[in-house]
Amino acid sequence: MKMVLTGRRIRWKLGSSEGSMPRPKPSEEDLKEREQRRHEWVEFRKKNLFTQVRLAEVLELSRRTVQQIEAGKVSPWPETLRKFQALKAKYDRERAA
Repeated sequence: MKMVLTGRRIRWKLGSSEGSMPRPKPSEEDLKEREQRRHEWVEFRKKNLFTQVRLAEVLELSRRTVQQIEAGKVSPWPETLRKFQALKAKYDRERAA
């Protein structure tokens, strides 16, 4: 630990080598799933004229999370995935009608 002075406060901060563990690399299967999700989210946005900001508002996420999912950097939480699937089904029904 090292002491860092920020303004009038003294904070203790872990160094990069202290107390941090390396992140595990995602498996090939996980990377393929992320790529499929990325494609699915981008296609949905373009087909239904959503911006990343608007999609984030509807799904109650941050824009950054939507951006990371579309970049294939992260996988969405199961709850987020359920919300997205419900939204997608709703818009598919409206298109069919």
